[in-house]
Amino acid sequence: MIFPVVFMLSQSLAALPALVPGTTVLVVADDLRTIYSRGVVEGEQLVFDAPLPAGTAVQLLFYPPAAAAGPEADAGEELQSLRASTEADGSDLLVADGSSAVSFREWLSESRGIRLLLPHE
Repeated sequence: MIFPVVFMLSQSLAALPALVPGTTVLVVADDLRTIYSRGVVEGEQLVFDAPLPAGTAVQLLFYPPAAAAGPEADAGEELQSLRASTEADGSDLLVADGSSAVSFREWLSESRGIRLLLPHE
Protein backbone atom coordinates (compact mmCIF):
# COMPACT_ATOMS: atom_id res chain seq x y z
CA MET A 1 0.00 0.00 0.00
CA ILE A 2 1.36 3.42 -0.91
CA PHE A 3 0.71 6.27 1.49
CA PRO A 4 0.33 9.80 0.14
CA VAL A 5 3.00 11.16 2.46
CA VAL A 6 3.17 14.47 0.57
CA PHE A 7 -0.41 15.30 1.57
CA MET A 8 -0.23 14.00 5.11
CA LEU A 9 -0.58 16.63 7.81
CA SER A 10 0.84 15.97 11.24
CA GLN A 11 -1.58 17.39 13.76
CA SER A 12 -2.39 17.54 17.43
CA LEU A 13 -5.36 15.74 18.93
CA ALA A 14 -7.34 18.97 19.15
CA ALA A 15 -6.90 19.62 15.43
CA LEU A 16 -8.39 16.31 14.30
CA PRO A 17 -11.66 16.54 12.39
CA ALA A 18 -14.79 14.83 13.67
CA LEU A 19 -14.40 11.07 13.74
CA VAL A 20 -17.68 10.26 12.06
CA PRO A 21 -18.85 6.71 11.31
CA GLY A 22 -16.77 5.26 8.49
CA THR A 23 -13.58 7.10 9.48
CA THR A 24 -10.62 4.71 9.21
CA VAL A 25 -7.63 4.85 11.56
CA LEU A 26 -4.50 2.91 10.67
CA VAL A 27 -1.84 2.15 13.27
CA VAL A 28 1.39 1.95 11.28
CA ALA A 29 5.10 1.68 11.97
CA ASP A 30 6.86 5.00 12.37
CA ASP A 31 8.52 4.46 8.96
CA LEU A 32 5.07 3.79 7.37
CA ARG A 33 6.17 0.35 6.10
CA THR A 34 4.05 -1.89 8.35
CA ILE A 35 0.35 -1.70 9.12
CA TYR A 36 -0.21 -3.10 12.62
CA SER A 37 -3.94 -2.56 12.97
CA ARG A 38 -6.90 -0.96 11.20
CA GLY A 39 -9.78 0.63 13.05
CA VAL A 40 -13.09 1.91 11.75
CA VAL A 41 -15.51 4.19 13.57
CA GLU A 42 -18.77 2.28 13.90
CA GLY A 43 -21.39 4.36 15.67
CA GLU A 44 -19.81 5.41 18.97
CA GLN A 45 -16.95 2.90 18.83
CA LEU A 46 -13.55 2.77 17.15
CA VAL A 47 -13.14 -0.95 16.45
CA PHE A 48 -9.67 -2.30 15.62
CA ASP A 49 -9.14 -5.54 13.70
CA ALA A 50 -5.83 -6.58 15.29
CA PRO A 51 -4.06 -6.09 18.62
CA LEU A 52 -1.73 -3.12 19.03
CA PRO A 53 1.99 -3.91 19.11
CA ALA A 54 3.39 -3.65 22.63
CA GLY A 55 5.70 -0.72 23.46
CA THR A 56 6.22 0.49 19.90
CA ALA A 57 6.55 3.93 18.29
CA VAL A 58 3.76 4.29 15.71
CA GLN A 59 1.83 6.76 13.62
CA LEU A 60 -1.94 7.00 13.51
CA LEU A 61 -3.25 7.76 10.03
CA PHE A 62 -6.80 9.14 9.86
CA TYR A 63 -8.80 8.70 6.66
CA PRO A 64 -12.24 10.35 6.35
CA PRO A 65 -15.08 8.16 5.09
CA ALA A 66 -15.22 7.73 1.30
CA ALA A 67 -18.41 9.81 1.12
CA ALA A 68 -16.68 12.80 2.70
CA ALA A 69 -13.90 12.74 0.11
CA GLY A 70 -16.19 14.15 -2.58
CA PRO A 71 -16.09 17.71 -3.92
CA GLU A 72 -17.98 19.10 -0.91
CA ALA A 73 -15.27 17.95 1.56
CA ASP A 74 -13.13 20.77 2.95
CA ALA A 75 -9.35 20.84 2.76
CA GLY A 76 -9.12 19.72 6.40
CA GLU A 77 -10.72 16.40 5.46
CA GLU A 78 -7.60 14.89 3.92
CA LEU A 79 -5.29 12.30 5.45
CA GLN A 80 -4.00 13.38 8.84
CA SER A 81 -1.48 11.74 11.15
CA LEU A 82 -0.42 11.69 14.77
CA ARG A 83 2.77 10.32 16.27
CA ALA A 84 2.16 7.96 19.16
CA SER A 85 3.52 4.99 21.03
CA THR A 86 1.73 1.97 22.38
CA GLU A 87 1.53 0.99 26.04
CA ALA A 88 3.88 -1.80 27.13
CA ASP A 89 0.90 -4.19 27.21
CA GLY A 90 -0.64 -2.95 23.93
CA SER A 91 -3.80 -1.73 25.68
CA ASP A 92 -3.67 1.93 24.63
CA LEU A 93 -1.93 4.50 22.47
CA LEU A 94 -0.05 7.43 23.99
CA VAL A 95 -0.22 10.42 21.66
CA ALA A 96 2.43 13.14 21.84
CA ASP A 97 0.70 16.38 22.81
CA GLY A 98 3.29 19.10 23.31
CA SER A 99 5.71 18.03 26.04
CA SER A 100 3.48 15.27 27.42
CA ALA A 101 1.66 12.16 26.22
CA VAL A 102 -2.11 11.72 26.27
CA SER A 103 -4.04 8.46 26.41
CA PHE A 104 -5.81 8.11 23.06
CA ARG A 105 -8.43 5.87 24.68
CA GLU A 106 -9.28 8.51 27.32
CA TRP A 107 -9.18 11.38 24.82
CA LEU A 108 -11.56 9.56 22.46
CA SER A 109 -13.98 8.88 25.28
CA GLU A 110 -13.87 12.32 26.91
CA SER A 111 -13.71 14.61 23.88
CA ARG A 112 -15.48 12.63 21.15
CA GLY A 113 -17.71 10.18 23.05
CA ILE A 114 -16.11 7.25 21.20
CA ARG A 115 -15.05 3.99 22.87
CA LEU A 116 -11.82 2.35 21.63
CA LEU A 117 -12.25 -1.42 21.19
CA LEU A 118 -9.39 -3.84 20.61
CA PRO A 119 -9.92 -7.49 19.54
CA HIS A 120 -9.43 -8.90 23.06
CA GLU A 121 -12.06 -6.61 24.63
